[in-house]
Amino acid sequence: MAAFDHEGDGQLGREQAQQPPADQLLDTVMLSLRMADGLDLAAVAELHGLDAAHCIEAALEPHLASGLVSMVHQQEQLPTATHQDSQTQRNHEQRSSIRTQQWPCLRLADPGGFLVSNDIISDVFAALTPE
Repeated sequence: MAAFDHEGDGQLGREQAQQPPADQLLDTVMLSLRMADGLDLAAVAELHGLDAAHCIEAALEPHLASGLVSMVHQQEQLPTATHQDSQTQRNHEQRSSIRTQQWPCLRLADPGGFLVSNDIISDVFAALTPE
């Protein structure tokens, strides 16, 4: 999952870098679902936790069933660690564990999903920000 490049220089925009993690997650959902690449749930799980990834997946289930969202499974291998300290090794193992869960990439269907993208994204926002 790539962060949105506000300034065109390959760097994360200053505004987003200073946002709280919850706001970063919402921005990521909104921007990623509106792009053809879609939302990589493995990256969401790595950056924001398993609960966030499960919540997004559950919120999008009705849209998957209706065909407005499609699911693509990606197999991504992380490089094996060589001389690393124990904390780095634990982080690598945790990321590897998340990746081996076969998290999908979720994309809006073209054109139907894109036509109702605001409704779909609103459902995910509502699930991620309970009152």
